[in-house]
Amino acid sequence: MHQRETRINCARLWLVLAVLTVSGCACGLVGTLPNVEGMEHAQIVIIGPPALFTACSWIVTVDGADLYAIGNGEHAIIAVPVGERIIGVKFFSSAFRWEENTQTVTTEAGKVYYFRLDPRFGGVVFINRITTETGRELVCKTLRLP
Repeated sequence: MHQRETRINCARLWLVLAVLTVSGCACGLVGTLPNVEGMEHAQIVIIGPPALFTACSWIVTVDGADLYAIGNGEHAIIAVPVGERIIGVKFFSSAFRWEENTQTVTTEAGKVYYFRLDPRFGGVVFINRITTETGRELVCKTLRLP
């Protein structure tokens, strides 16, 4: 019985290491930011979760384009054109495949919209709109990515 438990624990360890390896720990800009020069625009602020037990980062998308890899305790500010935008987060799930969760927001010139990445059990990550007050508090506690 002891040998079987050891094999199961070893398999679990390899699974965790594989997920961490594939999910990555890169952070920062991974794509091209939207061009808003000379245009009215809004700002999207994406805030990663507080420090957790994982070293993961998640890919933030705007209108389907990969823009930032954001990890624990980080945030990014993205200028976007006015209008309907699809804000998303890509993650490597426990089903060993890339998945994406999205939110749609209609942006107005000069306004700031705050979103938080909320990881859950099984590798799933949600992107949730939060209040301006909560967003400002979390921005003060996280590191801004360039």
